[in-house]
Amino acid sequence: MKLFIKGKMFDNLDKVTVTGENGDALYYLERDTSAGSHMITVTGADGKKTRRH
Repeated sequence: MKLFIKGKMFDNLDKVTVTGENGDALYYLERDTSAGSHMITVTGADGKKTRRH
């Protein structure tokens, strides 16, 4: 399976969509910019969230 990210994840983007080969959104990545935090929230297409460093 190939995953695609439009734009660069570590630019000044706060939200990024990860799509599959057919163009459907599979994951949503959101960077927490509060208080110098480096946390990224990953939300699956099913709406389940996990937090990662």
